[in-house]
Amino acid sequence: MFDFIRNHQKLMMGILLLFITPAFVFVGVEGYRLANEDATALAVVGDKVIQQQEFDDLKRQQIEEAKRQSGGNFDPKQFDTPVINQQILDMLVFDHTLRQSAQRQYLTASVPALQTLIQQDPSFQQNGVFNYDTYLSVLAAQGLTEEQHEGSLRFAVARNQVLDPLLQGVFLNQGFAKQVFNAQLSGRNIRYVVFNALESLPKVNITPEDIEKHYKEHSAKYQTPAQIDVEYVVLTPEDVKHKIVVTAADIETYYKTNQARFGTPEERKARHILLSIENANAAGSAQKESEVKAKAEKIAAEVKANPERFAELAKLHSEDPGSSQQGGDLGFFGKGVMAPEFEQATFSLKLNEVSAPVKTQFGYHVIQVTDIKPGQFKPLEEVKNQIVDEIKIQRSQVDLAAKQAKFSDLAFEGGRGFAEIEQQLGLKTQSFKKLTQTAGPDAPEWLQHGPLLNALFDESSIQNRYNTKAMPVGNAWVSARVVEHHPAAVRPLSEVAPRIELELRADKARKETQAQAAKLKQALSNAKQKNENLDNALKGLSQLQTVSLLGAQGVPPAVVQAALKTQAKHLPEALEVDLNGQGHAVVWVEGIQEAKVVVADAPQAMAQYFDGLALQSYQEALLLAAKNTLGERLKTEIKKPFNSTQQQ
Repeated sequence: MFDFIRNHQKLMMGILLLFITPAFVFVGVEGYRLANEDATALAVVGDKVIQQQEFDDLKRQQIEEAKRQSGGNFDPKQFDTPVINQQILDMLVFDHTLRQSAQRQYLTASVPALQTLIQQDPSFQQNGVFNYDTYLSVLAAQGLTEEQHEGSLRFAVARNQVLDPLLQGVFLNQGFAKQVFNAQLSGRNIRYVVFNALESLPKVNITPEDIEKHYKEHSAKYQTPAQIDVEYVVLTPEDVKHKIVVTAADIETYYKTNQARFGTPEERKARHILLSIENANAAGSAQKESEVKAKAEKIAAEVKANPERFAELAKLHSEDPGSSQQGGDLGFFGKGVMAPEFEQATFSLKLNEVSAPVKTQFGYHVIQVTDIKPGQFKPLEEVKNQIVDEIKIQRSQVDLAAKQAKFSDLAFEGGRGFAEIEQQLGLKTQSFKKLTQTAGPDAPEWLQHGPLLNALFDESSIQNRYNTKAMPVGNAWVSARVVEHHPAAVRPLSEVAPRIELELRADKARKETQAQAAKLKQALSNAKQKNENLDNALKGLSQLQTVSLLGAQGVPPAVVQAALKTQAKHLPEALEVDLNGQGHAVVWVEGIQEAKVVVADAPQAMAQYFDGLALQSYQEALLLAAKNTLGERLKTEIKKPFNSTQQQ
């Protein structure tokens, strides 16, 4: 079943080392759409067709998640590669494979299992207890309905039911795990020398003729980019919000309506005895329910007569497995946790009072309130400013749509200016000079928006000076116009000569260090080949030392990376390493240092971290094996693989 893994361990190890911590993302994409024709399909899995739209949706999700995690350092172009596109397509194929495998085995999650998963999720809890209002608000913030979230959970449960037996059946011997560990953590014993470009700079001679020649041949490089002076106007939610007037009556009404949000609501501790009603829709169920109700009434009467027997009777009669052996105790809970009928009865009882039988979907309950924690709320004055802000936000969301439509119309009708926007919406026209199409960090954030920049630098905008159409930028709307255009022009030689001289000197210094490094590397290679004069060739290099992922002792990173890529069968070996413009190095890789030695000499915390990565790689190999097996069960055809010439 897992012959591919067992017979291709070297290939597998290479994959694991290239992607040291890949994540298999199981994405629940709702509502897969079938196509009548597969001409535009990217792949077919079983009876499901993966279309371009589905691929684009998942890719968009991945980009948004990457943006969220990396903040301002994110570059969307990182996703425009055949490798990334193929990984995203593989995610979709695996997702479809898991879904169909679960469907064919009729695997799903029961309603009680779903309820348990939801109620135990800390995201939906307040003070450690599930809160229904919190549940709804969290889902709303994610753009999900209850049905969508529960559908996703059902798939997650079914997915695990498919995968678990496969993963338990996989056998990858510990020798493979050890191979991964050694490949990651083994070191290299090296000597090296650096030829520093900065040290060579004073020896480099550049003549005025060299500078002038370079200037003429590369004049486009020394152009000032085209620039424009612009006027612009911005409509933000704050512009709408700060004009909203909130009265004292508004504040008081909001406080009373939302009081539970400004403190700790009342909680009650209760215990119950549950008599369940099974097969409620079966024949004779009405008679059985009547019997259960009569029994519940009898127990309620007995408890009311002898309250001290409640725990005893709960252990004897209650059919709630979670509380019966605790005397029916349910602990403290607030509103929004229990079934509505149960909650209404509990919060209407007095302390130590016992209820008549209460019917819910689970059966008949006899309830007693054993403790009450009164609600504690902040006074109105303490939360007044918060309430004003919340009211303004709510009202501004309603007003903002109308203001945005008005803003868009006025920008279009304004021609070459924003006088009407200033007058009707109370906004102020702003200006910025010498804006380039790359809009550096000194430009206002509104003017760094790509589509707006493209519109401003369009030939028609430059010639006609009309307002651009209103565009959404973040949570604001912006329109702008060109006031003055400054065409691109070549800067005079006198102005750029110092820069050219520095560039030429640096380039020449780098070439000289490269020549020195190449000469030494050749000498070392010749000495190795002829097996003579090696000690003499090594005289200028450093003392022998070990480098690894766990320690490099001040060795340049590029040298470490190059050394660790060498294979044992090629050693000893001489390498020439480019130090990213700072010069060149020559590395003599003498041999391999075993991983166990490297780990023994490394800080414990670092060694444990990389040991964990090795274990994770081993586990990911198991998952790849399971994926391969599932693929064998369903006919899968990749219609449009992403090769080196195909990008989305």
